[in-house]
Amino acid sequence: LHIDSDEINTRLEKGHAFLLATPLARGTLSQLKNLILNGPLQLSLQMAIPLESGKQKLNLLGQARTENAKLKIPAHNIQLDQLTGPFTFNQDGVSAEKLTGILWKKPIELAINSTPNMQIIIHYDDILTHLKLEPNGWRFSIDNQTAKGTVLIPNSNLQPILANFDMINLDSSIESNETNTWNFKQLPKINLNAREVRYKQINFGAVQLKLNPIVGGVLVRELNAGDANYHLMASGAWHTQERNSTELIGQLDSANLSNFLRSWGLPASIAAEQAHMRFNLNWQGAPHQFSVTKLRGHFSFNATNGQIVDIGSSNEAKLNFGRLLTFLSIQSLTKRLQLDFSDLKTKGFDFTNLQGNFTLRNGNAITRDVIIEGPVASISIAGRIGMLNKDYDLVIKVVPHFTSSLPVIVGLAGGPVAGVVAWLANAVLGSTVQKIAQTSYHITGSWSKPDVIKTSA
Repeated sequence: LHIDSDEINTRLEKGHAFLLATPLARGTLSQLKNLILNGPLQLSLQMAIPLESGKQKLNLLGQARTENAKLKIPAHNIQLDQLTGPFTFNQDGVSAEKLTGILWKKPIELAINSTPNMQIIIHYDDILTHLKLEPNGWRFSIDNQTAKGTVLIPNSNLQPILANFDMINLDSSIESNETNTWNFKQLPKINLNAREVRYKQINFGAVQLKLNPIVGGVLVRELNAGDANYHLMASGAWHTQERNSTELIGQLDSANLSNFLRSWGLPASIAAEQAHMRFNLNWQGAPHQFSVTKLRGHFSFNATNGQIVDIGSSNEAKLNFGRLLTFLSIQSLTKRLQLDFSDLKTKGFDFTNLQGNFTLRNGNAITRDVIIEGPVASISIAGRIGMLNKDYDLVIKVVPHFTSSLPVIVGLAGGPVAGVVAWLANAVLGSTVQKIAQTSYHITGSWSKPDVIKTSA
């Protein structure tokens, strides 16, 4: 039986249903059952249907074109819009030199060849890749300046898309005010593993990320990141309806704080054997639109056995808290308290413990309880650090530990007898001497030129 039709104006969904009802659905075209097609279809068709079983096979040749159609993979909620272009099909499969469409609000080009094995060439967002059919699903590889790795789209909608990368280098040209171009109603469930992830000057090291689509956004089920210097564990959500905002809750631990700060492009002005941070943060916009000036929430910080390094007039002194940290260095305390700490390290302020809690709101970091305990002095800090206006309004109290430093100082100056006398004075006077020696400072003004006023002695 021969059927020859010059032109048929119909719908993709009808042609799709027709092919699935034929014996062709058991061959290469069986993948069509995993798709939902919707849109206009212009078709010319030739068919040769054998009337005797087993002697001949069904022959089919179709030439078709569609415009502004939709193709959806329901198992993973992926949808191509405005699908346009010509394609041909026969009893063995489908081929198309160029189909164009829109995926997640960005243009995409497809070239399809299903003989002998199904392959799809994809050009999307400056990425050129080959999509290949495997028993467990569709796999494609990426190898360019942005990323290197593979992605598996499984056949089952119960399984997430698996993305494994050796490297991800996120586009540093993305600005914090860039509008969101992703359609999150289409975002599928994704498990991502990357050996190295970089964003601008920040090296995150290895990253594991699990994302689930939810009503009104994206759920960050699990975020793990780290290298030899730190480990981050967090979870949260990206809300895309009504309010575009991101929230993240978790903790960060570091066994080498200065190296961690340096790898994230921050001033390595604090060194510590151990550092721990807990945080509950949120900000307006998408995750990549993170900005310290938009942050709200709170975080706590604790570090042990470290040093605030004197960064003096280096370039780091011009960054953020540089001048504040310089103020807390040994050289400054020596000059301001008129004490001789020549027997101690002079490169920075040693501390046994540094801890505090901060509240973030309206572009400010506010604290009432930062405490820095060191062998030379105890320092407490309370007030406001302006992240938006880049200014200070802080009260700093410094209490020298005379019980540990005075015997050394006097001993060096006046010999063993003087040292014994000083030790006795400390034993008797102790906390009284410390209380008298307490000094307070009020720091105001900009980060670049803070005003330091001594308020008590």
